[in-house]
Amino acid sequence: MALKQAKKQVGLKASVADNIGIPKFPDTNIAAQIAKPISEAIDSFRAVAEADAATDFKVSFNEKSRDHYLQLQEKFKFDPDGMKNAVDSYSKNLIQSSPTVYKSYVSNILAQKNLANLGFATKNYRARNDAIALDGFQFSRNVY
Repeated sequence: MALKQAKKQVGLKASVADNIGIPKFPDTNIAAQIAKPISEAIDSFRAVAEADAATDFKVSFNEKSRDHYLQLQEKFKFDPDGMKNAVDSYSKNLIQSSPTVYKSYVSNILAQKNLANLGFATKNYRARNDAIALDGFQFSRNVY
């Protein structure tokens, strides 16, 4: 016998157990409830450890590179070509040996320090040449 007037819709619940009246128990256990806060705590400790490691690397790198560049300034005070060769080889070796995560930081800092040292050596070289030229001019002027 077919229905002639209307169609009846039956709304089924999400699970078979709900449809037949079996009580549903929670699908989590105590371990799952405890695991989430522990996982969040571990993630926060990991973030702090990563930040500490980054800070330690950057401080150590800045101290070592500063000391090296000060030594280069003393060694190549009046030699811009020697300074260029020294800072280029130092930068290349240090960038290659640094961890991948810090390569951009290292290259940016070294670029600034390279520029400063090259400017220092060039300025001293030109100042020394100007002083030599002026001394020679005054000497030749006094002789005649």
